[in-house]
Amino acid sequence: MSASLQEIDAAVKRLLKRWHPDLNPVDKADLCNAKTREILEAQALLEAYCEKYRYSFERQEVEKYLPPDEWWVKRFASENPRE
Repeated sequence: MSASLQEIDAAVKRLLKRWHPDLNPVDKADLCNAKTREILEAQALLEAYCEKYRYSFERQEVEKYLPPDEWWVKRFASENPRE
């Protein structure tokens, strides 16, 4: 599974809204607080990982993540196209 930082932020906002105490019954306040802590801890963990992640720019590694149209061109396009 993969996600961009924007997707992570959107998911965090969606989850925080879902577990907001004002949107849940009063008897769930402790659960809401615990879920909010879990969500924010997970976000901090993911952000720390992303900050320290080392990116490889070696040709082989970059080519693994080419968009499909570029991959097809690179793989099947003739180097000497006939006109």
